[in-house]
Amino acid sequence: MAEIGIDVSGHVLHRLTLADIQAAERIVTMGCTDGCALTPPEKTVDWKLDDPDGKTIEKVRTIRDEVETRVLALIDCFD
Repeated sequence: MAEIGIDVSGHVLHRLTLADIQAAERIVTMGCTDGCALTPPEKTVDWKLDDPDGKTIEKVRTIRDEVETRVLALIDCFD
């Protein structure tokens, strides 16, 4: 992420809580709908992306760039 100017060094991952789910207007999952039982279908969009774990740096970059493209398109929907 640092390659594209995004510092995630201070970010800590956490699982979604019921409060997170209730507060969200939309929930975007990335290929984990089977493992995300709390996400209500009416709020959830699944992006079915490859898991970057164990992938080559080139593949991780491709996945990262696809996420960026989709996030920017999502932001455009709200403008």
